[in-house]
Amino acid sequence: MIWALIFSVLIAILTGGDSPYLLPKMDSIIKKHVQDDVRKDTLLLLIKETKIERKAFVKADKKLSKELNDLAQSRESTRQDFDNLIQRSHESRKKSNSANLKFINEAQNLITEAEWANMKPDFKKSILKLDKRMQKGAKQTEKAFNKLEKKILNTINDIDKANKVKEALHNCEKSILTTLTEYRTKMLDENSILYQYKVEKQQIIDLQKELDHNVKKVIEEAVDLHFILVENTTENEWKKIKGNLKLPF
Repeated sequence: MIWALIFSVLIAILTGGDSPYLLPKMDSIIKKHVQDDVRKDTLLLLIKETKIERKAFVKADKKLSKELNDLAQSRESTRQDFDNLIQRSHESRKKSNSANLKFINEAQNLITEAEWANMKPDFKKSILKLDKRMQKGAKQTEKAFNKLEKKILNTINDIDKANKVKEALHNCEKSILTTLTEYRTKMLDENSILYQYKVEKQQIIDLQKELDHNVKKVIEEAVDLHFILVENTTENEWKKIKGNLKLPF
């Protein structure tokens, strides 16, 4: 049903997702296919309330991303500095997950199976648009990492140190692109829970945990990259590379 909400957390972190993608055209789909006015109005109110909550999450997440990027610009940042922000990000996602879970549980009881069958083609179109956004995010990530790699190889004089940084760079990029690919695959798989009419609460919780784990891994890889860069560059080399260090989330 509206399980794409779960993936919007990842999209917001990795591709700078904004409000139109939090509940992609679900209000218009509801208006088109739900015939009962009482259920329709209840669903539209639920969507409106959830959008408010999701916008608040994206606003907080963008602030955290900016703070993470600020830390990444400094050679003086500590592991504890990053850990504190990562913990705040985790707490923010917990609140978002709770809102998503509430929305899904309530919404799926307000739509009949026949209405959902009629909605699926329109829902699929929204998912395909979302997928294009994720593809764009993947290309932007590849471009950013290619640019940073060239800068590193042209700046770090010690070949061994340059190779250490290059390896960390590839690990970080791989983590991001693998996560995006995994969720794109699930979004497009019509046998996944994303397209099921009814989903159990535990299924949603399990998927949220998986997403949280992958997001945490992406951030940790990026933080590791930061410290490997610090350890393997001189002050002058760092200054030359610094402008390319905006983290891709």
